Amino acid sequence: MNYEALIAEAEANIRQGQAGKSAKLLAKIDSSKAPRKLRLPLANLCRRTGLYAMGLTLLYKVINPSRPLSDATPQELAEYSVLLLRSGALDEARETLERVDTSIAPEGLLYRAFCDFTSWDGENSVPHLQKYLTMPLAPYPRLVGQANLAHAFVDGSNPKLALPILDEVITSCEANGHHGLRNTCLAMRAQVNIDIGDYKEARSDLARAHAGGGQSYDQQRVGKWDLILEALERKRVEPLAIVKKNAIQVQDWETLREADLYSLSIEFREEIFQHLLFGTPFAGFRARVQRLLGKTTQRDIYVLGRKSCPRFDLARGVIGNEEVIRPGGKAHQLLVALTDDFYRPLAMGNLFSDLFPGEHFNIFSSPNRVHKIISRSREWIDDSGLPLEIAERDGFYSLRVTGDLSLRVTLNRQPLDLMHTRFAKLQDVMGSGKIFSAQQASERLDISRTALKQLFAWGIEQGRLERLGANQRSAKYRILSAAPASLRAAG
Repeated sequence: MNYEALIAEAEANIRQGQAGKSAKLLAKIDSSKAPRKLRLPLANLCRRTGLYAMGLTLLYKVINPSRPLSDATPQELAEYSVLLLRSGALDEARETLERVDTSIAPEGLLYRAFCDFTSWDGENSVPHLQKYLTMPLAPYPRLVGQANLAHAFVDGSNPKLALPILDEVITSCEANGHHGLRNTCLAMRAQVNIDIGDYKEARSDLARAHAGGGQSYDQQRVGKWDLILEALERKRVEPLAIVKKNAIQVQDWETLREADLYSLSIEFREEIFQHLLFGTPFAGFRARVQRLLGKTTQRDIYVLGRKSCPRFDLARGVIGNEEVIRPGGKAHQLLVALTDDFYRPLAMGNLFSDLFPGEHFNIFSSPNRVHKIISRSREWIDDSGLPLEIAERDGFYSLRVTGDLSLRVTLNRQPLDLMHTRFAKLQDVMGSGKIFSAQQASERLDISRTALKQLFAWGIEQGRLERLGANQRSAKYRILSAAPASLRAAG
């Protein structure tokens, strides 16, 4: 196979807005036979066309994450990190980027920004992008960096800062035939104009993007803003229902979230507002919601589903006072992970990171470990008789309620393991600020003194429990703060 010719053709297709053609070309390669020197450009193309698993396969043995002193280049490390990100392994992506020498591989700065965008923390990405743009870059990567800097401002507190950057990038893209990037920037500029209320300019940008052609994904993105603009101009939410339907079809989960936000600016509904805030784990997006709507929440708890149904407290693993799942076990962890975000189903990397925190994602073995937990959890659901379903579509997983059951969730879900679960129960039974003895806690929790000793040590280390008295046998304890109060502040 002539890999060099394939790489050149795929790159040209992407720049002309035809990423789908490139994906078909790349799907033909045998990743095990690709030469080492070409694995990086091939992985880069895989990432830009959505073939994330193939990209990870190309680079995994080069990177060898379990061997910190591998011979991977900074460029290979940077590309591997962004492939991890696209696969859902955000924490490991950030960790890998810390190993990248950005003076040699400046794209590492760009990929740090991508990590921030994933968690709706665009403003945090600005210094990375500004530094990236001081590097000696080729013309097209520079345009990509500028477009991403504009994106950071679009979702920030002052979106107008994006306008002069977008003007420059659009002009350059038109002069050089970069249709895909041009249409992306026109859609971004339309979004800014929508958010500042200049609907006429937004309509003009969207018309130009339609006239510019490009691949179907670009046109879908432009069409999304057409419908959002129509909804705002007419002050009708019906076009947003079409936006959500189209988003589900193409698995554009963030558009689902945005559609609910824009619907609230047209017709405020308390239930959708609470669903949006509790169903979004990103502080950056919550801040945007509150900024655009001028509202916040005073709630600590949200019930997903009909309140008249039996209520499954996910944090504690109980329905009423009955424990229905082993607290802190892998099945429990999976259920909590699957309800962390009401809008975005979880990819394999997300699930692995939640179920095996601190471990490296191995494209050859990690998916199988996750699949085994999913299988065991489905068996538990069948045996429990609870109306739940772990659904999968195209590699994305979500939890569905199929009958009479509601789910109790907190504003920010804490990491779930045995210690977090036991401490949450301790907090419930002993209360915040009240002084109690180890004997009282042991009786109320119904756990051994050894397990209680471990829990107390963990709570003190985490800054959530205070020991009163130097003598351990006669010491008293006090929970320093209830989780809901801190979560309310964070939200």
